Amino acid sequence: MNLIECVGHIETKLRSTAAALLPARAFVALYSLTRTPYLRALGRCAQYRDSGVADEGDNPPIHLFKNKLAFRNDLGNAAGFDKDGSLLEFNYRLGAGFAVVGTVLSEPHTGNQTRVGFWKVNPWTPLPRSESAINSLGLPSKGIDSTVKTIRRFKERVNPKDFPIGVSIMGHPNHSSEEEKLAGIETCVRKALGVADFIEINESCPNTAHDAGQDAMATRIRRVIELRDNENHYVPVLVKLADLGDVDYTVRFLASLGVDGVVIVNTQKNYTELASAISQSDRRIFDYYTKNFQGGVSGKAIRDFSFSQARSAAHVVSAQKLDFVVVHVGGISSPEDMRESRAINDELESEVVALREWYTGLMDAMGTKSWKSVYSDMIQP
Repeated sequence: MNLIECVGHIETKLRSTAAALLPARAFVALYSLTRTPYLRALGRCAQYRDSGVADEGDNPPIHLFKNKLAFRNDLGNAAGFDKDGSLLEFNYRLGAGFAVVGTVLSEPHTGNQTRVGFWKVNPWTPLPRSESAINSLGLPSKGIDSTVKTIRRFKERVNPKDFPIGVSIMGHPNHSSEEEKLAGIETCVRKALGVADFIEINESCPNTAHDAGQDAMATRIRRVIELRDNENHYVPVLVKLADLGDVDYTVRFLASLGVDGVVIVNTQKNYTELASAISQSDRRIFDYYTKNFQGGVSGKAIRDFSFSQARSAAHVVSAQKLDFVVVHVGGISSPEDMRESRAINDELESEVVALREWYTGLMDAMGTKSWKSVYSDMIQP
């Protein structure tokens, strides 16, 4: 066990005690301060083969989309875990089947920041006994140029096998008009198409302002599809949503635009309903955080909703016989969750829910298991 892995295990054991003893403000400040240094340490750790990170596995790949893109397994990190591509080698050696980088913006962005002592930080906190978390990071990004360089260097250095890299893209929060946002998205797509194996359009970030109306979303997606179709090679385009609404209509609407699949669900903000899924021991932190920072809830608290959404979407895809993939994210944290998600396909006798993503569950798993078993435990049949 390497030093970073050991520190993570100790912190996880102490997390619930800290949540009970520290004032909510201090607890949130502690985790907001330490999140970025911890992720940077993970990125450095992956550079060493003896760091405890698992090598590539020998599982037969899964082929998806019109271009038969090969995934070495059906589980990868959700957007937000690796903002700029610096964790690609870590994810690869950990055993992920694919990776999503971002959400990436056309220009650098600090995100939503608050001051803790001398430092400006992006607010984030775990809700330990609820196996959940809440964040209002606000899409901090180094910008598309830096991210493209990082992805390209990773591919040249590691030459990963059956490890598709997706780039999550959204309009810049600082752009005031839809025209500016669309131009920013176009810039990101043009540059990402040179290195990305698939594109994920983020239409659901709860921590930034954007026009989520159907017409505006359709305009953005159509433009992305147009840019993609002008390429010499096919790059799948997915759309990430927080809620499908009218599931039948939304799935058919996205498929009609030429989208290859939907990523469902993003973090949630319906705090009144979510409160019932938050442990009483975490309510003090939850109430403080939502009052001061708002933010989106992830992890076990949204598990039931995410499963319901994925199942409903899959049934529409199957009934309509659409060439369309459902990527399930939200509350996936255990082998049992993986089996239940895969069981949706058994119900339909098709592989509609082809991929799964995790973030909060991944962070928790790294603090409770040997890194070499984090993915192998999850992807077993």
